[in-house]
Amino acid sequence: MVWEWRLLRCFDEFTEDFERKGWNTEPRYGDMPSLVAWNGDYCIVFDSWDDVTGECWFELRDRDRRLTTLVNEIPTPEQAAEILPKNSLLAR
Repeated sequence: MVWEWRLLRCFDEFTEDFERKGWNTEPRYGDMPSLVAWNGDYCIVFDSWDDVTGECWFELRDRDRRLTTLVNEIPTPEQAAEILPKNSLLAR
């Protein structure tokens, strides 16, 4: 139960971080705003959290080019445009 509280608290912090970095966090298509943020053609999604180390990973996506990469810090949308072509894990 403690880890669930810690995770929910992290989600609140993610929402603030997403907004500070220029991401839109308003609910869209039933998504929880703290789990998904978007800006134009890019979106960032919470991927995983290590409850021991506190390290979080996010999946960064470019919907048009179908590129995806994992990051452990929240980039700005402008940084996402630079990161994705260079570090793409998946091009469908």
